[in-house]
Amino acid sequence: MILGGGQGIRMGLSTPKQYLVVKGHEIIDYSIMAMRNSTEIDSFFVVAESQESLEYIRSKYGVDVILGGKTRNHSFYNGLKYIEKNGGCDKVFVNEAARPMISVDVISNMFNLSKEVVCVYCAKPVTDSIEYANGEYANRANYRLVMSPEIYDFLTILKYFDPESETTFPGHTIPNELGKAIYTGYKNNIKITYLEDLLLFTNIYMCNNWPEYGNQIE
Repeated sequence: MILGGGQGIRMGLSTPKQYLVVKGHEIIDYSIMAMRNSTEIDSFFVVAESQESLEYIRSKYGVDVILGGKTRNHSFYNGLKYIEKNGGCDKVFVNEAARPMISVDVISNMFNLSKEVVCVYCAKPVTDSIEYANGEYANRANYRLVMSPEIYDFLTILKYFDPESETTFPGHTIPNELGKAIYTGYKNNIKITYLEDLLLFTNIYMCNNWPEYGNQIE
């Protein structure tokens, strides 16, 4: 499942961030290419933010597309119900279209990790100093940043996920005792949020494809 919503308001652009072009590909296409090339994924679809985007993605990329909801949680839930309606699956892999560094290797490693648990997700420790909203000290050792991609046992997440939950990470709705794992091998899991993220992604992408772009690093 590729969550393809978002308007890119924080970027101050008229084009939603997932349709911005970097090195000849729209941001969303990096997720599409990774899923198409993965031997772990049997089929996938995009959850689009509007009917116009749905028709555009379906026409340009030839993939299945459904409409999302008013929030990430509702869009994710629409995706789960779409899978259920179409026969279900063993595991559901989820990436956000705004995270274009996804690769076949990341997908494969996360699927391998998911064999013994019902949920695998990406997270990293907090490295900056943090505080509570009232200005008081908070111990960063007690926190970590949670992010997509994620893998869930389909029947488990379908049972426990509540689209009205306050959390924006579906894995929080699954009881810990059922078994979860954190994948820590995903370097540079950039989320395109601000304009400077585009530059960061572009340069890291070129570094990872050094023979083709090595003389263009900015």
